[in-house]
Amino acid sequence: MIESRGETYTITENPPASRWGMVALFLLWGGSLATLARNGRGEPNGSTPDPSPDR
Repeated sequence: MIESRGETYTITENPPASRWGMVALFLLWGGSLATLARNGRGEPNGSTPDPSPDR
């Protein structure tokens, strides 16, 4: 609030665009974690781990 010549004014600002970018980043990050958790150990869709390692 600013007071000038006996008048009171309220100044408001919109949030910066970077705040929306951070929201999008966290949503995408959470989605990727959910996808990896759903796929098990993070293998790509359609692939299965080799049950008998070569070593």
